[in-house]
This record gives sequence, C-alpha cells and structure tokens, in this order.
Amino acid sequence: MEAPDHSLFKKEDKVDSFKILLSFALVYIIWGSTYIAIKFALQSFQPFFMGGIRFTFAGLLMCLVAIFRGERPPQMKELVSATILGTLLLVFGSTGVALAEKTVATGLVSLLVTSVPIYIVLLQWLFSGKRPSGKTWLGLFMGIVGLALLLDLDSLDKDGQVDLFGAACVLIGAFGSACGAIYTRKAVNHPSQVYSVGMQMLAAGLILFLLSCLTGESGHSWSALANAKGEAWLALAYLAVFGSIVAFSAYVYLLQNVTPSRVATYAYVNPIVAVFLGWLWNGEALTPRVLLSGLTVLFAVWLINTARRA
Repeated sequence: MEAPDHSLFKKEDKVDSFKILLSFALVYIIWGSTYIAIKFALQSFQPFFMGGIRFTFAGLLMCLVAIFRGERPPQMKELVSATILGTLLLVFGSTGVALAEKTVATGLVSLLVTSVPIYIVLLQWLFSGKRPSGKTWLGLFMGIVGLALLLDLDSLDKDGQVDLFGAACVLIGAFGSACGAIYTRKAVNHPSQVYSVGMQMLAAGLILFLLSCLTGESGHSWSALANAKGEAWLALAYLAVFGSIVAFSAYVYLLQNVTPSRVATYAYVNPIVAVFLGWLWNGEALTPRVLLSGLTVLFAVWLINTARRA
C-alpha cells in the first residue's frame, strides 16, 4: 500500500509546478464559460458544423505556428495518435455536449459530464490495476453531490422529461473523453506540444466536417453562414481561441504530467465557475445553496487530489 500522496503534482522534480497550477486555472475557468458560449453558437450553427469550424481553424493555426517555428514534420505514427486523440477527446467529448445542448438543459448536461472522472477511475482500475482508494470514491461521490446541490433538479427540463438521445450523447462523449485521457500517456506524440495539439484539433475538425456532410447538416449550414448572428460568431471565435487553443492545450499538458483522475476534476469545477461568472458579469445571486455547493466541490477535488492508490 502506497503512502498517501499529499501533493497535487506527480512529477515534482521534473515538472514546473507553476505551469501545472496555471494549466488547471485555465481549464477550470475557460471551460467553465464554454457551456454558455456553445449555447450562443448553436443559435446559428449546427453541432457538427460548428465543431468543424472551431477545431479546423484552431488546429490549422497551431500547426502553422509549429511550422514557422521550424518543427520537424510529423511522422505517420504521430499522425495516427493525433487522430485517435482528436476523435476521443474532441469529436466525442466536445461534440457530445454540443449535440446534447440542443435538447437537454445546460444544468443537466454539466451534471452528466461528471461521469468523466468516474469513467477514468474505472478504466485505470480495469486496465492498469490501479484500484481506487476509499478516499477517491468519496471524492467522486462528493463531487456529484456538490453539483447536484448547485442545480435545481426540478427545473432542469420544462416538462419534467429528459431527452434520452441528448443525455446519451453526453454520456457516450464523456466515455470517449475518458478513454482519450487514459490513452494520452500511451500515445506517440510529436515532441512539440503545439504541433501535437494542433494535429489533434485539425483531425477532429475534418472528421466533424465529414459528419456534417453525412448527416445533411452541411447544406443548411453553409447557406446559413451569411445570416449567422453576431453573438454566434463571437461565441465561435471564443470557443476556437480560448476554449480550444488555450484551454485544450493546457488540458493536454496536464494529462501528460498529472494523473488523469486529478485532471478530470474539471468536470466538477466548471459548473461552479459558470455560476460564479454569472454572478460576476450578470449580477446573478449567489445563494447559500450555491456557496455550499462550491465548498462541497472544493472538498471533493481535495479528496481526489490527495487520495492514494492501492
């Protein structure tokens, strides 16, 4: 039995702790704001088409930066790994949320996304023999409880019904994202993280454009570009630059340097951040229940970050 790990960092001697803390902050804060941005973007763009634009633009930009920096061309095995990761982390993860937000309340979507850390812990246990401790299970449970406190479960859907297809999209997407988080450590990545992340996003963008064509989205979407709302364009730009280039790069960095179960705590923190941003920008009330929810989630994150593995 290993001694409890009271450090947030897995490689203290090799990894800059400031970069890890900054990366966590970027993932927590930026991804906490993307639920609303996706809602705005979906006012004018279809889910697959929106993801295609978002990730293709971000991926091309990052690949061009890597080329101008003189990075070597990617090898075939690196392209294959980037395609697999782009599919799991982005096509499944992000698009599952986008599809669901057309028919499922944002609050319920954020609650279902908390399945990501549970999937990760189970996958690590199944394939690596890393049995989670009681402290880890308690942290996972407290994270879900904390988020449930945040949400008014009686008003998640106007007619009291949940769209099963939308909910399934989130759960399947969360499973794909969890698989991608586990696979990241085994993938053959380009030495340049800029190139590696850029290829993942470019692969995801092209796959999403293909899905847009196969599902019949593209015909309507291309014709709707000229009539897209200004807020939708701004939301899409925010998702591409901050949600993808900045936050996703930070997320990949964390997956390479911190245990996946710790990285997955974003699923608990993002909704809390979204509520706080609503208070900061729109003057929305911070009720005692919201504050209790935030404290519960912080406690859950602490439990997961300090848990030992058998």
